[in-house]
Amino acid sequence: MNKPQNNNAKNFALHLASLIALYLSISFLLLIFFSVINIIFPDTTDRYWQLEDYQSSLRLGVAMTVVFFPFYLWTMKVISKNKNYADDNTFFDNITKWLVYLSLTIAGISLLIDIVIIIVKWLDGELQARVLFKTLSFLIVVGPAFYFYKKLTDDTPVSKSFFKNFLFWSVLLAVSSLILAFKHLESPHDVRERKIDKQQINDLQTINTAIESYFYEQHKLPESLETLKTSPLYNIPSAPEGREPYRYELTDKGFKLCATFAFDSIFKKNGNYDPVIPKPLPLHIETSQTYPFIVDTQNWEYYEAGETCFESEVVKPTPRPTTTTDNKTQPVLRQ
Repeated sequence: MNKPQNNNAKNFALHLASLIALYLSISFLLLIFFSVINIIFPDTTDRYWQLEDYQSSLRLGVAMTVVFFPFYLWTMKVISKNKNYADDNTFFDNITKWLVYLSLTIAGISLLIDIVIIIVKWLDGELQARVLFKTLSFLIVVGPAFYFYKKLTDDTPVSKSFFKNFLFWSVLLAVSSLILAFKHLESPHDVRERKIDKQQINDLQTINTAIESYFYEQHKLPESLETLKTSPLYNIPSAPEGREPYRYELTDKGFKLCATFAFDSIFKKNGNYDPVIPKPLPLHIETSQTYPFIVDTQNWEYYEAGETCFESEVVKPTPRPTTTTDNKTQPVLRQ
């Protein structure tokens, strides 16, 4: 005698795949909502790497949702076809029901942990608007799924309309989240151009290091970048294809390095952010020597699209005061 269609290894595998796809879809739907909330409600305490992380998380959430959510719908469609609603009152066989109970337990624990994390962030000073909307997003995404699977494990009849209504709600939620994500997501072209902008900052820092090395070896600044390029000791990068060449110029106080950027800084894009980044420390402390050294007078952070120059100064340190003891000059030690 053949086993019922909904009570075999194939059906168990379908339910297992469906649950895995469900939890991945829920996780990355939440990632989409949380990332969008962080972007919509900017916080002046966020640093540059956090702003970039919101966009990266949003891209990951979109990619994973586009892949795993349709797979979840497909598995549920197959399961629905295999299920004969008129034959019995239970949706799962005994083995699959244990699997669902286990997953519901894990989901319940995860739910409590996420709520604790949200509360901790609120107590840690996160914006109240962020906390409120993240809590609502969590309830909207997790609540219906938890209720749906809890209902299916009960020994009560499950109507086909109940099944379809949950799938309709799931599709509506996923489509809404993707629309919201694409509204705040940078295009692939913009992401690439912004990466090139970031690479130009790294290139300028490399050139700046080469200039400092040349200065300490030759006790003078190079006349041009060509002076450094002709030496095998220095690796001087060129501007990326399609960008203006890097510009090096001597000034009254030292020199400046310039590059042309395609986009405004993410600080300006988000409006409420100020590019507050710790100022670099001087390269040397006060000393009795009189050898000059180079100090960067501004941070390696641009703000607007177009050409931006980063200036450095050649500084002669002030000698320490000295006292005379027994006709010998001794440096004054500072406390």
